[in-house]
This record gives sequence, C-alpha cells and structure tokens, in this order.
Amino acid sequence: MARIKGGLNAKKKHNRVLKLAKGYRGARSNQYRVAKQSVMRALTTAYAGRKERKRQFRQLCKNQCSSKIKRSFIQQDDLRIKGC
Repeated sequence: MARIKGGLNAKKKHNRVLKLAKGYRGARSNQYRVAKQSVMRALTTAYAGRKERKRQFRQLCKNQCSSKIKRSFIQQDDLRIKGC
C-alpha cells in the first residue's frame, strides 16, 4: 500500500486558523504559527468574557430584584403610616 501524506489535512487546519485570524495586524493574520497563538488566546478570552457577561447579568438581576423587594416594603410601610 502507498503511504498517505497529511498535506491536505494540514492545509485545511492552517486555513481554518488563518480564516479565524482575518483582520489581525501584521504576521498575526498571515503566518500560521503566530496566527495560531493569537487565535488561541482570543478564543480563551472570548470564553472567559462570555462567563463574565453572564456573571454581570446575574448580579444586575439580583440587584434589581432586591431593589423591587425593598421598594415594595417601603410602600407597605408608607401605607401603614398613612393609615390605609
């Protein structure tokens, strides 16, 4: 049997990384080795950013819910004071 060379798969992998690195400046968008480092870093940062955004929205919701509860208690106290 003839041996199978991996050139096609390597080329596909390189092109996939270079496509993700489109828009980066300098060698980051042209050279595979540099582009791969930049893309890996960008993907990890993007993942962390999505988690951070979830955290911020949860905190926001928590703050809004607590302020609504506080407002409802304040309104009830005002009604009691007025004698309603």
